[in-house]
Amino acid sequence: MATTEQLQQLVGKLMLDPAFRREFAGDPEVSAQRLNIQLTPEEVASFRINMEAFIDAAAELEKGAAATGLGGTQAAAAGGGHIAAIFRE
Repeated sequence: MATTEQLQQLVGKLMLDPAFRREFAGDPEVSAQRLNIQLTPEEVASFRINMEAFIDAAAELEKGAAATGLGGTQAAAAGGGHIAAIFRE
């Protein structure tokens, strides 16, 4: 089971790295393992169910970062904790 901190790290990577997002969409478990994060089957299922939301959120963060001048890392930090909470519900 991933910790909240690990989920936040994973969400941040998903939000900031389009190549990782594509890789993760294909195989979340293996992609997470490359970051030394072990996901439960329930967490993998939750990520799969919410993948479209991640894509949409990443696009919104990119727009918001461009509009406000926040860097990608700052924008992801602002939204990563909230989005990671999806997987604890």
